[in-house]
Amino acid sequence: MKVETKVGASFGLALLAVLLVGSLIYGNNRALLQHNAQVVHTYQVLDGIDGIFDAAQEVESGMRGFVLTGRPEFLEVYQQSIDGLTPRLQKLRAQVKDNPAQLVRLAVLERLMLRKIALSQERVKECQTEGTAAAVKHFDGQGKATMDELRRHVADMRDIELTLLAQRMEQSAGSARRVITAYGVLLGVAVLLLGIFYVQVRNDLNDRIRIGALLEANERRFRGVMESAPDAIVLTDEAGRITLANSAFAKLFAVRSAEAQGR
Repeated sequence: MKVETKVGASFGLALLAVLLVGSLIYGNNRALLQHNAQVVHTYQVLDGIDGIFDAAQEVESGMRGFVLTGRPEFLEVYQQSIDGLTPRLQKLRAQVKDNPAQLVRLAVLERLMLRKIALSQERVKECQTEGTAAAVKHFDGQGKATMDELRRHVADMRDIELTLLAQRMEQSAGSARRVITAYGVLLGVAVLLLGIFYVQVRNDLNDRIRIGALLEANERRFRGVMESAPDAIVLTDEAGRITLANSAFAKLFAVRSAEAQGR
C-alpha cells in the first residue's frame, strides 16, 4: 500500500474517531448543562418557598408589632408583606408548573396564607377601632395553629425539593464524570492514532530507504558488468536515443560515453 494511501486511511480513521467521541462529548455536555439547570431551578424553588414563609412571618410580626405598640412603621412592613405575597405566589407557581404534586401543595399553602392574612387583618382592624387592649385580648391559638400548619406545609414542600435536589446533583455529577471520561477517551484515541500513524510513516520511510539502497547497489553492479564487458553495449529508449553506453562503445566510436547519450 502506498504511503499516501496509508496516510489517507489513517486520517480518515482519526477523523471518524474524533467525530464519534466528539458526538459523545457533545451529548454528555448537553446532559450536564440540563442537569445543572435543574439544580439551579431547584434552588430557585426552595428560595420561593422560603420567601412565602418569610412573608408569613413578616405579616405576623408586623401585625403584632402594630397591635402591641401602635407604631405605624410596623403597619407599613405588614402591608408590604401582604402586597408582595401575590407576586411571590405567582412566581413560585410558574417555577413548579412541571410538578403537579407541588402545585397541589402550593394551592394549600396559598389558602393557609390567605387565612393567616385574614386573621391578622381582624387584629389590625380591632386595634385601629377598639384599641390595643381589645386586639391583644383576642390573640388566641387560632393564629398560632395556622402558623404551625404553614410551617409544616412549607417543610413538606422543602423536603420534596431537597429530595429532587439530591437526585439532580447526583445526575449532574454523573454527567460531569462522563464528560471527563469522554475527554480522556478522546485524548487516548488521539495518542493511539498518532502512534499508529508515526509507526506507519516510519516503516514506509525505512522501506523506501531500504529499497533505494538496493536499487543503488543493483545499479552499481549493473554498471560494473557493463564497464567490464569487452564488447560495446548501449541502452536506448523507445525512440532509439542512447541512454547509457559502456567504455567499449566509447573506444569503438571514439566518443565519450556522456557525449553518446541522447544520440
